[in-house]
Amino acid sequence: MNSTITTTFYLAGLFSLILLWSSPKWGWKKYRFFMTIIFFVVVFYSLQNLFIWHQYSIYIFFVISFVLFYLDNFSKLVISKTTKKVFNIVLTSIYVVSILLFYSFPVVKVQIPTGEFYVGTNLITITDQNRDEIFTEKEGDFRRFRVQMWFPLNKFQGTLQKTKWIQGGNIVTEALAKDWGIPEFILDHTNMIDSNSYFGGEILKSEDKLPLVIISHGWGGFMNLHTNFAEDLASKGFIVASIDHTFGSVATVFSEEDVEFKSENALPYNLSRERFLDNANTVVKTYGNDVISTIDYFENSDIYMNHIDFDKISLIGHSTGGGGAIYASSIDNRIKSVIGLDAWVEPLEENIYEKVSHLPILLLRSEEWENHTNNEYLYNFLNNDKTRLYQIKETTHSDFTMAYMFSSLTEFFGITGNIDYIELNSSLRFIFYETFSSIYYRNGETINYEDYYDFLIRISFE
Repeated sequence: MNSTITTTFYLAGLFSLILLWSSPKWGWKKYRFFMTIIFFVVVFYSLQNLFIWHQYSIYIFFVISFVLFYLDNFSKLVISKTTKKVFNIVLTSIYVVSILLFYSFPVVKVQIPTGEFYVGTNLITITDQNRDEIFTEKEGDFRRFRVQMWFPLNKFQGTLQKTKWIQGGNIVTEALAKDWGIPEFILDHTNMIDSNSYFGGEILKSEDKLPLVIISHGWGGFMNLHTNFAEDLASKGFIVASIDHTFGSVATVFSEEDVEFKSENALPYNLSRERFLDNANTVVKTYGNDVISTIDYFENSDIYMNHIDFDKISLIGHSTGGGGAIYASSIDNRIKSVIGLDAWVEPLEENIYEKVSHLPILLLRSEEWENHTNNEYLYNFLNNDKTRLYQIKETTHSDFTMAYMFSSLTEFFGITGNIDYIELNSSLRFIFYETFSSIYYRNGETINYEDYYDFLIRISFE
């Protein structure tokens, strides 16, 4: 949606409101002229843009305005000054509500990648026939999940089409809204948001194969919550895969007729702590095994095996996905580094940190999780020389995702923190790229990120 056209549309509403309140002072010719112009602005906007729920009120405003204009100018019906005033008060109220909705649920652009390459994307389905699906009761049901790929394009072609940010459309946004306990239509406006990626295209041809980064979302998340990180890394020469962990994602959409929603039985919250952590152990390991299955898929893929450097595989995991990344790296030596974002390691075996002591691991913790029970287990990783832990000031658990895209009210309701999301995400994109680049291209050079950013606190027990 073009922001200039949208702003003009709402300004037309404001101007029509001014005309309605002061129509006699303008003179009937000017009044008719300007209302006619406004009418065509509304028609033009309506033809250019899809209707989204939070704009219904502004359309109701215009309908009433044009009816009043017609009755005032082309009808024999005489409207009293008192009636006009009542209608004007109602219209003013509707317009104010429209503006509040417009700013509360904006159609926000995904941050532009900072690398030199255009970014291509593809969707794939992976079925691991060596693993039974444990979250269903169907016999012979193998583990199956979706993956979105991002990669630097070899050559940009004008025929390539930009993809939407959220793959799966209303199915995903309505499932997420339901999971958050709000009306299902509330988040539908985000389906209009374009990504910065182009569907299809050819992967960059390079003398050197490209590093692979696999992203793993948290419980109740979905694969597009970290698209900003994926696109930025791809624009800088990485191949990136974000997994939609079936039954852990709010909705994994294989097709419109084939959708798997988050399993409430997989991680119920009404269990004792011991049983809950047992269930969580299963979920986290399932996430980790999805990562391993993804690597296996690429090693056997005619499309990707010739482009990926399998000596340069890194993971980024948020929450449950962070725990899954740690687990995967503890049993698969193809993984060379991990970044954990509020990595939930509590459900894993207590000595898991010993199995990844050889790996460079960067752990980032939100301020919200400063006193989380997870820390008892997270701090064990600081026994490893190659592990660093930072806390980010004024952040919540969701600040590691693109939750800010859904509404400008996320901070007000405590979903996101007080930190500026543009600054935070720009910083995280820099940190991710520099971390992987230092490991693979600068002999593991140590970067003290606390020297770059005031909101980072280094946690250590030296």
